[in-house]
Amino acid sequence: MDEEDFILSHSEEIAAQTVELLYSRWGDYWKRFGKEGKQKALYDTSQHVRFLSEALRSGEPVLFHQYTGWLKTLFMGLDFPPDTL
Repeated sequence: MDEEDFILSHSEEIAAQTVELLYSRWGDYWKRFGKEGKQKALYDTSQHVRFLSEALRSGEPVLFHQYTGWLKTLFMGLDFPPDTL
């Protein structure tokens, strides 16, 4: 199994661990979104992981870099903590 397949097959677990890490670091910030917000964060994070995995698979680093650049802009616009990405 290559790295991309591994990431795709574990995207839900990766997303869950990522969201748990965010909530543990900035719990007061994320608490305001409630249970529904956490479920949306899990879904969104899983989608990001899947896209980034496919960007890696494509062999085109520019896709990965463009997407992470877009995420950085999105997260800034949403006023997420600076180290969220």
